[in-house]
Amino acid sequence: MDPDLDGNSISVPFDSGDAGRFEFEVYPDRIDTGDAVVLALDREACRSLANIFSQLAEGGYPDGYHVHLGWDEQESSGPGFRIVLTEGGRVG
Repeated sequence: MDPDLDGNSISVPFDSGDAGRFEFEVYPDRIDTGDAVVLALDREACRSLANIFSQLAEGGYPDGYHVHLGWDEQESSGPGFRIVLTEGGRVG
């Protein structure tokens, strides 16, 4: 996987190899305005994320179960993000 890195944004294709793409842009200086993290995605990526969230919600997974997106376990580096299922819905 060859992610696109451009300044404050990370663009990563889905591991499944489909055409879906998502991109996060991070603006630490905008944290007070509510625009610090922006997620842009195409329709295929939207469908894929909806499917992932549905499976997490209905799958009976334990607290702390997580999914890595944009990260290949066979490679030691690369951008991505992690979705963590927590009963409290909070990090940490």
